[in-house]
Amino acid sequence: MNPSKILLALAASVGLASAVAIPNPAGDVSLAEAPLEKRTCYSTGEKYGNYKGEAQELARTACRTYFRGEYKKGNTYNKCYNLPNGNSVNFSVGLLGQQAGSRRYLGEDECYSGLSKEVTGCDRGGKTTYGNWMYK
Repeated sequence: MNPSKILLALAASVGLASAVAIPNPAGDVSLAEAPLEKRTCYSTGEKYGNYKGEAQELARTACRTYFRGEYKKGNTYNKCYNLPNGNSVNFSVGLLGQQAGSRRYLGEDECYSGLSKEVTGCDRGGKTTYGNWMYK
């Protein structure tokens, strides 16, 4: 085995290879670097109570039928649904984050991942803005 192969094997075994910085020419921000603005849970309004499951299903429906698609930076869309108890849920999604480009596509799964957290994370709903998207 020649000396360069030995050095490379040694560097890999002690983790030196993972310390090499890899440039990011596009300037993209990784999920680990994307700022998460603190979730704001609403303190007024009706609690989901026994209808939290229905609210989550409505979030899925909104993402599948209304919110998915191409957004321009600054666009926010709103959708309201009635719950069986007569209360309503008002969902909003917008391309408002600090790392948002001029345009971005929002798929159903990404939408639901963000929007459902506003139902499960807060008894009355909430609002969170990630690197690209705002959900409430």
